[in-house]
Amino acid sequence: MAKIPMMKKVQQIRTLSALWKYRGQLFSMTRAMIRGTYKASFLTMVALIAALLYIISPLDIIPDVVPVIGWMDDGAVMYFLLKRLLYEMQRYEASKSPLKLISK
Repeated sequence: MAKIPMMKKVQQIRTLSALWKYRGQLFSMTRAMIRGTYKASFLTMVALIAALLYIISPLDIIPDVVPVIGWMDDGAVMYFLLKRLLYEMQRYEASKSPLKLISK
């Protein structure tokens, strides 16, 4: 039973390290969005804006003045944003590579 919380911690580290590993792709996707050659999904844009506003905002579900617990809700929001960005990067890569039709 003690393995389950450890596995969640490992998955979180993998998410952050995956985003760091593919940071070039993330920057490429961001440039494509700015240029207008790629359109991110509506859910990703809402998640990005909502997460940034929540993290910057002084109003939290658990106030940040509570030392560790107060930062956990910000961390959870950041975790879900990272997962969403990884999904969006997969969508971006799929949109870059055209479908190859097999001719008979």
